[in-house]
Amino acid sequence: MYDVIVIGAGLVGLGVANALQESNPQRRILIIDKEAGPAAHQSGHNSNVVHSGIYYTPGSLKARLAKQGNKTLFDFCRQHDLYHDQCGKVIVATQLNELDALENIYRRGLENGLAVSRLSQAELKQREPYVNGLEALLVPDAGIVNYAQVAAKLAEIIQQRGAEIVYRQRVEAIEEYSDRVEVRTPNASYQGKWLVNCAGLFSDRIAKLAGYHTGMKIVPFRGEYYVLNSDKNHLVNHLVYPVPNPDFPFLGVHFTRMYNGKRDVGPMRYWRSNAKVIANVTSI
Repeated sequence: MYDVIVIGAGLVGLGVANALQESNPQRRILIIDKEAGPAAHQSGHNSNVVHSGIYYTPGSLKARLAKQGNKTLFDFCRQHDLYHDQCGKVIVATQLNELDALENIYRRGLENGLAVSRLSQAELKQREPYVNGLEALLVPDAGIVNYAQVAAKLAEIIQQRGAEIVYRQRVEAIEEYSDRVEVRTPNASYQGKWLVNCAGLFSDRIAKLAGYHTGMKIVPFRGEYYVLNSDKNHLVNHLVYPVPNPDFPFLGVHFTRMYNGKRDVGPMRYWRSNAKVIANVTSI
């Protein structure tokens, strides 16, 4: 019997297993995933941005974890010689009615302990000659990594410590008993003292299999990006974001430096009924 069974080999599942091992190296841990390897879904299909936490409410758990996670992630990449680029981010106001919101973001960043600074139009042009804006903020802590590479390294470390990861095992049934949890797949049955659901966009379905009816449903969106032609990469030096529109729960269409040297533009977001969502990319 395992001490802990984790469903999902994305960044959250691998991170949970890693933390459990660090707190108690003797724990017997099993990770189950239905795909052929780690980070096969959202963890491996995103903009690869390492956020700073500048947008979050000061003092909130989200703000504190974003700042802590930023440092921890870049430290992890340096320690294991993984790709990382702390290129910084500029948040650009292009209209007069965005300046108050930009100032609020600036103050929030300072309250969150970030090294954020204001940029005048001239200072913005020095850093981003091809970006038109009235004013901007510079957030030097933001950057990019290769999250698929991070996940693969985490999986390697976790297995070296003695944990097991089984791939191509779709969870079909979960039974809870007074002293254990049983997880069944088409090919095997696993017993554990504890079960941690890290199934990402499928976590609501896993919860339902275990008999938990939360009254909530995950609504997946697909992100679609354009990619600048390589001879246009010089147009973007940082991560370039607009001032977020408060009417929408997204940060807006932005330019992102990528680990492969490319520059992404997006995302456009489309609702999908299928939770297996990947990012579509088109060259421009």
